[in-house]
Amino acid sequence: FGVVSCPTIAQYIMRKIAKDSKNEFPNAYDTINNDFYVDDWLKSVNSLEEGQRLVADVKRVLAKGEFHITKLNSNHKNMLDIVRLELSDEEKQNEKIFSLEIKEKILGYVLNFETDEIELSLKLTKIQNLLEPNYHPTKVEVLRVNMSLYDPLGLFMFYTSKIKLLYHWICLERLDWEQKIPENQLKFWNQIIIWLKALHKISIPRCYSKNYFDGCIR
Repeated sequence: FGVVSCPTIAQYIMRKIAKDSKNEFPNAYDTINNDFYVDDWLKSVNSLEEGQRLVADVKRVLAKGEFHITKLNSNHKNMLDIVRLELSDEEKQNEKIFSLEIKEKILGYVLNFETDEIELSLKLTKIQNLLEPNYHPTKVEVLRVNMSLYDPLGLFMFYTSKIKLLYHWICLERLDWEQKIPENQLKFWNQIIIWLKALHKISIPRCYSKNYFDGCIR
């Protein structure tokens, strides 16, 4: 534990266990190889029964390597009730096996299980002073704001790309790090700040094909 290669080793072992169990648990093999992102498991299924079988199979496979699923959550509360019925007495004593949070941070985003919508995980507390009206930032401060926005899937690119574009323009000016940005960029900067403050109000439905995937359960 603590070695740089630990995450890679853990991923290799988990996939090796899944491969060894492929014939017995083919669905678990597929989801462990395709739906795990480091230690997050994200999966959508079409029915409660399918979800029940998949959770049970994945738990059995991972238990072979002493991997244990925790913080289970779903947009369908009955899914958790079904899983709870199949827990052993020891597992029922584990308070970490379920997550009671309505919102969870996943892969840089916030997933709202109640509304089934995705929100951007904003970390603006450390740069709050830079978001004041009429603040005149330096080049390095614009970079700080830029780096505080993490949108790996580009879902909010309409907004996040603005600050990247501004930083690009500033770099073309060849400013020093502590030099304030040009006056002609301030109006755009202030508009960006307004957008950033409003980003927490924006959410995106996780599923756009509810008619096609009728009753899709995550």
